Amino acid sequence: MTRHIRRVFLSRIIAAVFAVAMILIMCVSADAAPSLYDRARNLYDIHEYKVALILFERVIAQEPDNGEAWDFASWCRRYLGDWEAARVGFEKAEKLLTGDAGKWVKVGLGETYLGAGVYDKAIEAFGEAISLAPGDDELVVRSLKGIVIANANLPNEAGMNDALAKLGEKSKSEADNLRAQVAEMLRAALSAKDESKSAQTERKSTSDSADREKAAMKDVASSRDDASSSHAQGTVWGLFTLGDPMSDVLASLQKRGIEVNRIDEGGNQGLWIYRITLPDALKISVLDGGAKSDAYYCLISEFDGRLLSVELYCGWFDRSNNLTLKNEIFERAAAVLGKEFGSVKSSETGGLYAESIWVKEREQVVALRCAADLEGDLIMNVSYYDLPGMLLFLR
Repeated sequence: MTRHIRRVFLSRIIAAVFAVAMILIMCVSADAAPSLYDRARNLYDIHEYKVALILFERVIAQEPDNGEAWDFASWCRRYLGDWEAARVGFEKAEKLLTGDAGKWVKVGLGETYLGAGVYDKAIEAFGEAISLAPGDDELVVRSLKGIVIANANLPNEAGMNDALAKLGEKSKSEADNLRAQVAEMLRAALSAKDESKSAQTERKSTSDSADREKAAMKDVASSRDDASSSHAQGTVWGLFTLGDPMSDVLASLQKRGIEVNRIDEGGNQGLWIYRITLPDALKISVLDGGAKSDAYYCLISEFDGRLLSVELYCGWFDRSNNLTLKNEIFERAAAVLGKEFGSVKSSETGGLYAESIWVKEREQVVALRCAADLEGDLIMNVSYYDLPGMLLFLR
């Protein structure tokens, strides 16, 4: 069985699949309930990576030598921008999944390094994946695309063109499409190289999105004494008030007729996660970046009896221009958020990934992430955190 299942769901069945997945999550019949691993896979296959990760982590806790669970958990972390945790997880999976079973682990490791901007290591991992399975055309094409993007960002034009030529031998259409998308990457990387007069501007190590958020929060907290002493009532979309008692939040959602399901596998460190099914009328289309998404859902979290965070996820699938689309959507959403929250506190960019974090003192931390893959998919996530609540949670 290949380690990465190609996701080719048509957008018109996405909603139906979501509904089936939620039935599986909330199923109370012990006889009919699928295994924890199967439920996690169902969620992974419909791109609900954060909730899938919760389930995969439970599988790993019960079966620490389950290589497939380590592998898929690491793919989830890769899509969530948790590069260091993904790297560690893939390396663990690599030890547990030997031979043909582990060939896609190297692809995941390559995409992790590519997203983190550690381009030399990405090229190395993709090359090892090809060496493991030279006859697997899907794996080879995906890995060659990663090598093209990594070289474009180094910048190494000769390496990029060599990989494009090899990709063209496998799929001329894939090579032509990617060549058009990486042209701007190469120009930007060459410009940055000229400005810095540096032969190498890439990062040398990975990090996690959660750690980057914590650093931004703690930087603000260090400048004030009362950061965690009160809740500042930051609002989200006029629908949620961060820091409100969770009982009030749930009552308000119920009054509006909005469906809420608590993820029973939550509760980690006192943190509970709920999935919100937003009616079409309440969807925040401006954060789609002007491009209608194929999937759209919302998660909220509770800590210490209060609303800690609101997270919006949008997905675009099987798009031939997903790298270009990633940049367009990210720039539009960042402009919208920048008008409300001011200057960016920190940012990360890589071949497949873009992230910006804003901190509104005494109120909110907001993180915007866009993660593309080498298959044509794109996930955008906007997370709003109650700053006092987060500082309390991080104690």
